[in-house]
Amino acid sequence: LAEVFVSQVGYDTATSTLVIAYENSNVDLIHNGKITNLPYLKNATITGDKNVYGIYCINGKAYLGTGFGIMKIDLSKQEIIETYIFNDGVSTYKVNAVWADDNSIYCATTKGVLMGVISPSVNLLNFNNWIQYSSGIPQTEASAITKFQNKIIAAVASTLYEYDGTNWNTKFSDVNWLTRHLNTSNGQLLIAQQKTIGTDIVDNRIGKWNGTSFTFFGSANNIGYPLQILEDANGSIWYADLYRGLVHNEGGNFNAIYPN
Repeated sequence: LAEVFVSQVGYDTATSTLVIAYENSNVDLIHNGKITNLPYLKNATITGDKNVYGIYCINGKAYLGTGFGIMKIDLSKQEIIETYIFNDGVSTYKVNAVWADDNSIYCATTKGVLMGVISPSVNLLNFNNWIQYSSGIPQTEASAITKFQNKIIAAVASTLYEYDGTNWNTKFSDVNWLTRHLNTSNGQLLIAQQKTIGTDIVDNRIGKWNGTSFTFFGSANNIGYPLQILEDANGSIWYADLYRGLVHNEGGNFNAIYPN
């Protein structure tokens, strides 16, 4: 690998490529056991924040949410193909998370949720062609985003909002609980959260949507500091814990998996 101190990872099933971003903004691609380094973001003379905060891969493309917008990588060609700068002329929007398909790109940013239409007739290099939602959802920091049951789900402060293609509505809210990660995995909506009082993090939990609310697992299940979460094809939950490493739910217990 090119570096140590990994910040984000993403995996594309279409090309079987693992995308690794490091704290210094360097990027590695691993495909068929071969590592290809893309140092262009690391070496770019960009003023401001070049950190990578989220990676979403779909159909051979990787979308990297950064401190200045989005960097798009073609994983088949193993090259950066577009960079979208989110600047409204006053400030630059940090992208905390991305969800995309072949038609649209949704971003959780410091100024709420933005959407870009993927079409030959739409120039997404022009920030004015991105839609910034202002009705039904605050234009304040959105921390996570995904799509579940044909609706976009976005986290803003302690509330989850869902978008049905026309309107944003509240899906779930719990005071002081902030969302670090949302993921739709194996058909399930999963969440990783922290409880914040003032500037202090006082509790952490992960949850799985049960149809009307979340079934949560917290400190009683040795949940330390969850960062990312997924469910495998067997219905088993895996999550990344800052303090415990990789944790797997086995037989009702959350067991940490340690390297030799």
